Amino acid sequence: MPTVSIQFSNFDISVRKLSVNGQSNIITLGEGAYIVGANVAFGDATVDHILVGKYSSLAHDLHFIVGLNHDYKRVSTYPFENTGNWTVDCPQGGGNCRQVIVGHDVWIGAQTTIMGGVHIGNGAVIGANATVASDVPPYAIAVGNPARVIKYRFSPDVIDKLKKMKWWDWPNEKIQEALPLMTDVEKFLDVYYEESISIEDTQFVKDVAKLSEKHKLYHLCPDIYDEQLWKVFVRRYIEKYSKPDRNILLLWLEGNTNVDNCMNELKTLLVHKGENAPSIMSYQGDKSVMQSIANYIDVIVTTKEISSLSVIDSVNADEKNIMYVYDDM
Repeated sequence: MPTVSIQFSNFDISVRKLSVNGQSNIITLGEGAYIVGANVAFGDATVDHILVGKYSSLAHDLHFIVGLNHDYKRVSTYPFENTGNWTVDCPQGGGNCRQVIVGHDVWIGAQTTIMGGVHIGNGAVIGANATVASDVPPYAIAVGNPARVIKYRFSPDVIDKLKKMKWWDWPNEKIQEALPLMTDVEKFLDVYYEESISIEDTQFVKDVAKLSEKHKLYHLCPDIYDEQLWKVFVRRYIEKYSKPDRNILLLWLEGNTNVDNCMNELKTLLVHKGENAPSIMSYQGDKSVMQSIANYIDVIVTTKEISSLSVIDSVNADEKNIMYVYDDM
């Protein structure tokens, strides 16, 4: 069980990937986010991960426990498969425990403990000394052990508008311009909030909507330029599912230039599976294209990239089915 100490009070307006004690990319920090101090216990530091969104403030003496959950739904909670004393030929189980997701503009108070698999929504506040073992909704204030929501920062209408605005995605110049109004949420919304204009669905959206009626849709944005964890998930997906399972994996390839290599590797994997291979579809386009189909997605598959948060933010429902590429299906 590797444990590392993190001190990263760095306010760079860039995405940073922290490597500690020889372990690469154990924490991804979005633009402006910082960690004053944290102890992180991993089950497997080559796999487990903490994803932190933009402009989030993580205080001192935090404790993250990632990838160490015991599966209480089995007959025994004892980790037979990890001791080296037993031959275990069965799924490890334990659900979504290998990644912690902290959204954008989150404040986590000192001496808080956060368990693997937790998703803290955008704008949430976690009070000092809390123990967070379950998801926290956007703009909620959660305190205690176990952490419980005691109230929300703003009214439902204001929260809904802030969620739609996604100010953390604005260019730096626009954020700089808006800073004087950020002390007053009503004035801020008066100036910057704009009602979205309804746009007629494209044929692509209609096709995805029709597929969602009879299929379970998984969605993954491949991390083509970094660790390429997408291959880990795709291999497992192809191994587990077949055509009769009525699942479809959607790959959002954005507009990158490495699409051909990605598609060639995908084709190789599918050919190896044979005629019973599960359905995998790809599409390209910017965030607006992804957002147009987001609410038809059943499962959002995350990597170590900030782009995973873009997909999560595009779904209307706060309760989302989110899984990390290494989580058990």
